[in-house]
Amino acid sequence: MSNVVRSAAQAEKDAVVFKALANPVRLQIVSLVAASPEGQVSAGHIVDQFSLSQPTISHHLRVLREAGVLTTYKSSTFVYYRFAPQLRETVSAILPDAAVAQPPTEPAPARRAAKRSPSQAGQPPADAEMPPPAEQGTPQPATPELVPEEDDEHGKKGKKKDKKKDKKGKKGKKK
Repeated sequence: MSNVVRSAAQAEKDAVVFKALANPVRLQIVSLVAASPEGQVSAGHIVDQFSLSQPTISHHLRVLREAGVLTTYKSSTFVYYRFAPQLRETVSAILPDAAVAQPPTEPAPARRAAKRSPSQAGQPPADAEMPPPAEQGTPQPATPELVPEEDDEHGKKGKKKDKKKDKKGKKGKKK
């Protein structure tokens, strides 16, 4: 266990380990190995525990092995996976025991107001003053005002209707 800040090179190596662990299937594989009373699990047993194909599980095992999380041990035709010895050192260097579950000795500093979520963006804050309701005698517009249509170039009112073009590009009705 070390209280020294990790160097950039060591942080890069550690990031590979944590990136490998940042997948739900790989975390399940790691927890399966951790729960094993023998400290190792065969590849076949790991495949049997998932509803994924054998090549998919092999891919996840390869990623964990290349990241230094698991090592392999071969016995006749069986391949067993167990934790790499340096894994505990890597994790404990990042998360020392002293940093876990220790309550703060001093009260936490005052926090700034939390930002509002997008769902609350259109709503006023709970403590904001609301404008007074409109007087009952004043009519409120229910719809926007309608703008009268303007005359077109021939003095006719209304919208122009475009004639649809057929496949040949001529104006007219489709047959």
